[in-house]
Amino acid sequence: MHRKYIAGSSTNVPDDSSDKQIRFALQQSNRAIQEILNKPTKRNNTDRITMMTACILFDCLACLQGHQAQALEHLRSGIKLLREVDDNMDDRGEPAIAHAVSLNSLRAVFVNLDVQARSIMSDVDHANWEPQPKHDYDVNIISFSSLKDARHYFEATINDVLAFLQDLEVHPPGIEGMDTVDRTFSRLRYQFESGSRMLDEFLGRASPRIDVQRDQSFIALRLLHAQLELLVKTFDEWEGVRVLNWHIEEQHFHTMMDLITQLMESKTESLDNSPIPGGSARPGQPLERPVFSSGFGLLAGLWMVSIRAPNVSLRWKAIGYLLDYPRREGFWDGTVAGRIAWEVMTLEETATMEELGILRADLPFAVRKAADIPDYLRIRDIAIKYTGLRGATVEFRNTRHVERKESGWARNMTW
Repeated sequence: MHRKYIAGSSTNVPDDSSDKQIRFALQQSNRAIQEILNKPTKRNNTDRITMMTACILFDCLACLQGHQAQALEHLRSGIKLLREVDDNMDDRGEPAIAHAVSLNSLRAVFVNLDVQARSIMSDVDHANWEPQPKHDYDVNIISFSSLKDARHYFEATINDVLAFLQDLEVHPPGIEGMDTVDRTFSRLRYQFESGSRMLDEFLGRASPRIDVQRDQSFIALRLLHAQLELLVKTFDEWEGVRVLNWHIEEQHFHTMMDLITQLMESKTESLDNSPIPGGSARPGQPLERPVFSSGFGLLAGLWMVSIRAPNVSLRWKAIGYLLDYPRREGFWDGTVAGRIAWEVMTLEETATMEELGILRADLPFAVRKAADIPDYLRIRDIAIKYTGLRGATVEFRNTRHVERKESGWARNMTW
């Protein structure tokens, strides 16, 4: 499936029932799961780990095909099994540590996929989703001893922050719950600040033979840290609902884009500043072959810049990356994200024109930065409802819609 993916030109492998190899692989994997499920004896943790491994396999296959709804169900099954493992660590069957696949590795994959899945759910789907899986990384350490240490710390912290913010959106606390919210956010902020201090110390101890400004692993780590910093800065006040801070320093987004550009090893001048997504007209052929990974990569950073950067040109540049360089990171489809970000920009600019009486001919000169778009016209909520294997209805609501509890604009998308 991956070979077919990288040989194509999009973030999804076209459905092809005539492909005998893929059909055989799916049949054998499904057969293995059925044999475990139908075992006459009680399942132990070894069986559960085998099934969780199959769930991840099926999840990745569904993601590669663009079958988001199916992928979510495979992830749900895996998270349930992981919870069973945690509830049955004293199983008398074959110990989990004897399994060829590491439980810690599986847990890390499920935690990351869970965060990805939550970020693209509607509030209704989120409310019916599984409880957040436990991560096993100790965030109470006092220093990083390796690059892996640092990356795990920031990934775990990002997972905690995203899960916290996502839960606030679906279950806004009442007055009696604000103390708990304040304590949780203070703990997460402290967790980030401690990580920042440890990162500075770790970079200062790096071997002179390593150029931390150019080494790809260190650049990826700095990007991860920058994304976490943006998440922590995003919400400034707590009054029953989270309040979005639209006015984060522009330089922070430029730094993120510089790191992304280095990682992609691309020439920024090759990108068109005004990409056209599939909803309006077909974009040109991708500049590189598709890239797939199951964990965090570049898409979260590109998405943040494309919808949050104060500089409109920088937002268009990030959208260009999403559209011209097809990437899929688990549930995150870069091309679809680019099309959604395009709609966000178009809706915000159109609403600004109508509200302020700006003529279309004046728009390139009237809207140059986010400050030119009133905060109440910025898109505040994006809800995705899957309508089939390769389709969804996306609803966009600006801040005014959210405050008035009104419906927004709906767009049907296929991929």
